[in-house]
Amino acid sequence: MARGGSKSIPKKNIYPIKGIPLIAFTICEGLRSKYLDRLIVSSDDEDIKEIAKSYGAEAPFNRPAELADDTATSADALLHAVQWAEKDEGEKYDYIVELMCPNPMKTAEDIDFAIEKLDKTGSDYVIGVVRLEEHHPIRIKKIENDLIVDFCVPETPETRRQDLKPDAYIRNGSIYAMKRDVLMTKKRRYDKKNARPYIFPPERSVNIDSRADLYIAESLINVEDTGHIKPKNSISLRMGAWYDDRLEHLIVPDSWKVKICNMKDGPPISDNDIRNAILNPLGTERLSILAKGKGSACIAIDDLTRPTETFRIAPFIIEELLKSGIPEANICFVVSTGTHRPLTLKDVQKKLGRTIANKYIVYSHSPYQNLIDIGETQAGTTVLINKYYYESEIKIAIGSLSPHPYAGFSGGGKIVMPGLAGIHTIEINHKPVNSGLAGKLGVIKNNTRRSDIDEAAKKAGIDFLVNTVNNSDMKTSGIAAGNVEMVFDKVVGLAESIYATDVEYNNDIGIFNAYSRDQWFLLSLNAFNVWSIRDGSHDLVRPGGICIIINECSEGLGTHHLYEKGFLHHIRRDLHGTFGHMIRERYLVFYYPNLNNRMIKDHYSDNVRGFCDWSKMVDHVTSIMPNPQSVVLYPNSSIQMDAAVLS
Repeated sequence: MARGGSKSIPKKNIYPIKGIPLIAFTICEGLRSKYLDRLIVSSDDEDIKEIAKSYGAEAPFNRPAELADDTATSADALLHAVQWAEKDEGEKYDYIVELMCPNPMKTAEDIDFAIEKLDKTGSDYVIGVVRLEEHHPIRIKKIENDLIVDFCVPETPETRRQDLKPDAYIRNGSIYAMKRDVLMTKKRRYDKKNARPYIFPPERSVNIDSRADLYIAESLINVEDTGHIKPKNSISLRMGAWYDDRLEHLIVPDSWKVKICNMKDGPPISDNDIRNAILNPLGTERLSILAKGKGSACIAIDDLTRPTETFRIAPFIIEELLKSGIPEANICFVVSTGTHRPLTLKDVQKKLGRTIANKYIVYSHSPYQNLIDIGETQAGTTVLINKYYYESEIKIAIGSLSPHPYAGFSGGGKIVMPGLAGIHTIEINHKPVNSGLAGKLGVIKNNTRRSDIDEAAKKAGIDFLVNTVNNSDMKTSGIAAGNVEMVFDKVVGLAESIYATDVEYNNDIGIFNAYSRDQWFLLSLNAFNVWSIRDGSHDLVRPGGICIIINECSEGLGTHHLYEKGFLHHIRRDLHGTFGHMIRERYLVFYYPNLNNRMIKDHYSDNVRGFCDWSKMVDHVTSIMPNPQSVVLYPNSSIQMDAAVLS
């Protein structure tokens, strides 16, 4: 029962909670029931009906206006729905179950247990109820002549809540299960004579009648797993890393038989696992011993374009440094921004946690100032490095690994070069990339760009490195700490095992989700990292096919002082040596909820289209290719790798 005329909360039945229409919670649990044969939504509202159908329910009729106004009873609307359904099928039901939309906390198990109790007990009704705690009838009062008096049950003063007897219950507006014949004869949904309770716990008994109820429901649902609450023809993927990180369900055409290619993935590790890695480093002494007798420490960290859970790691690093005797005032952090923007206070609090962010000095690196020249690499790269970091007596770095188009992987010394390098150093190191003379994604051996990075980092003198690998939910799944080379080698092995993906080649449509690097539009082509072998014979999307890149663009275009228009290495992406052939030979379409469409024209040809509205994007794609034969989704494509590249 879902009429459209709610007064307290307009359009209440489709009000979004955690981005999901309220009615969807009830529909999806109803569809999971073992016993329900048919799930019908009775509504007078076209929006409600369309949303109900998108989540898998039927909405085959319009509820008559006289059954949808403020004077109509739920029983009358239920009778109408049953009569319609029985006429439609030409047979009678045994049981009728009314699932109330304003209570989104019910589960399929609740529904099935209520039906089982109805059948086993032979009762006329089974009704969802919840025990009254603070609002026990003994505590209910009325006001007479401005005096508080007992409403109907006398109360002994100072009675404790746990002493309120007998137990009292109230219908929680969730489930009404009944015999069909009883409903049709008595024309009501419950009766005092032969109704049995199905007792709900309080946390599943939120009946939304007011804004206050809505806030309570939102807080409860926010900690629930709602991955199964989704439209029937949809793809599910994470979006909004570091911002409103969420699971998004995007509806696709019925004709798209989407194959999902997930990475091998890994479980999250515990804080104790992180502590053990830091206290038992590879190839070096404990940090507290390394730092003993030192006067200052600087910790390099990455920014929000990387998924590193630095807030879980930094407390253990600080603990070791304090144990070594370095004063709190002499410990600082520097954000390895490279050519990215500086971090705000809120950014730093996300990355380090509020306690550390509000206690320690945190600098954002600038590639233009506060640099020191520490010589040249064998490749002739002049190494200009952040002065704060280089002059610190103990140098630590915390970062994570993800596939990289020319460095093989991020991580290792890359947090220093380009992370803490000057613009001249970064520009020289990146030049070969733009002429097509780069190292390869996922390849470390004989990678000259990687060698240049590692040599520069060695000159800078990292004393203690922490590198992690993240899983598909952006949680830390592997870690190593200690000597730079040993840590990097170990974590590369972890990354290869977690990010490896059995891909599909030569598809009509490829959907590439940029999460967990979906903050900036300028980082969009990282979503092609899963397209790891770029030799023309391992194409994930066939020539003439369509590449869809999904990028939340939480910060819009983003800031990159090499690739923005007017900067050193700006080049239209279809002319880029690393990505050009992938774009020129295929249709490229972007879905980005947080970007102005005109902003992409500085970076792509007019043939490339971008959309803020998913449904309009789908319409555009289907106008190009109405009936694709193969559609593949890569849910974490910026960190996924073609397993074949590893062999």
